[in-house]
Amino acid sequence: MEPEIIVEITPAAYADIARRAVTEVEGVVGTARDPLFGIFGRFTGNYKAGGVKVKPVDGKLNLSVDVVLAHGKDIWKTLSAARDRITQRVKEMTNTDVNVEIAVKAIS
Repeated sequence: MEPEIIVEITPAAYADIARRAVTEVEGVVGTARDPLFGIFGRFTGNYKAGGVKVKPVDGKLNLSVDVVLAHGKDIWKTLSAARDRITQRVKEMTNTDVNVEIAVKAIS
């Protein structure tokens, strides 16, 4: 009999996956970081670091990603590609379905 393997994926790990995935998309410069939320997130039960907020809701996982986009790129195509890439990477690595919301915080 093989021992049971228990795997816990932390909110920080989900945030790292999403942050790396979104920066793979052409037209995304990076994530917009909000250093104060990390402090306040402890009190609200949410996790946010590096522009990615992870929030479990009713057994599902919501990811809110704040991005900086490149000037001159099609915003809607870029955001659609970013959402698809995040969803795909999280599913590949963790077998978890996520809802992804993306907010454009700046154009660079």
